[in-house]
Amino acid sequence: MSAPSKHCSSAAPSTWLKSKQFIPVRSDRVHIHLSSLHPIEARIFVLLYLSVQSASRALHHTWAWPNFSIGELACRCAGRFCRGAYWHAPSVLDRLQGLRDKVGRLTVRSGHRCPQWNAYVGGAPRSQHKQIAVDISLEGHDRLEVLAQARKTGFTGFGLARSFLHLDARERPAEWFYRGSEALWTN
Repeated sequence: MSAPSKHCSSAAPSTWLKSKQFIPVRSDRVHIHLSSLHPIEARIFVLLYLSVQSASRALHHTWAWPNFSIGELACRCAGRFCRGAYWHAPSVLDRLQGLRDKVGRLTVRSGHRCPQWNAYVGGAPRSQHKQIAVDISLEGHDRLEVLAQARKTGFTGFGLARSFLHLDARERPAEWFYRGSEALWTN
């Protein structure tokens, strides 16, 4: 991929994506040098920001999800293991915003988790939360309606719990019940 013309933006690339603010992610076996991208092009890539602050600085001009914030989607280890790492995946955020538009207010109970926090809270070793997944509260919602709308918006991973719904966009669809929740979803 070639770098965009410097005429694409009035700001130099270093002013909108600083190399120490994110970790480039390998995608399809091609390492993309994200620091050379224009902010609009950067929206299509998945980025792991090391903190809420660095993500906020880098994304404030391109943030397109009015009902969600970086802080609520970032790791919640409160500094124990990271500085609020945030995994930016626009396609997942588009689905989440679409779901919110259909079912109303959503409360995110968990978003990205750094590996240490994921282990600390008992997350699965290969948890989608170590990239981006959300656990949304079901309080005030019809659980079956939220699930149906989540399917329509394109989520492919569904964890059915007593008080929340886990959503992710994994490559191979999956659905499971958390302990003690099956009766709530099947009756």
